Amino acid sequence: MQPLPETKMPSGSKIERRSSVEREPKTLTTQELQCAREAAIQILRTNTLEEAVRIFMEGRKPVLRPGQRERTVAPAEALDDVLLPVNRKRSHPLLSRAKYNVSSPF
Repeated sequence: MQPLPETKMPSGSKIERRSSVEREPKTLTTQELQCAREAAIQILRTNTLEEAVRIFMEGRKPVLRPGQRERTVAPAEALDDVLLPVNRKRSHPLLSRAKYNVSSPF
């Protein structure tokens, strides 16, 4: 698909036009998704929960809507948001034996 032509504004600035398809997020194929799931399972099997969460959170960037300002969050604070609910679950005797479903966010 070819990009739409640029339109010149009277002041000399350009507006780059793109089709809506070009703005859509990229998706994974079924094979890529299965590979990501297997990699996630391997990480969970070979690391502690805290290490696995750090691996999964590494390089994560917020998704912003048009016009939304970027919010800065300290890495430790972001990690606590994920780990605290898990640690609370483990502190309850009945939930400490619960099995976790393994799924990949990608």
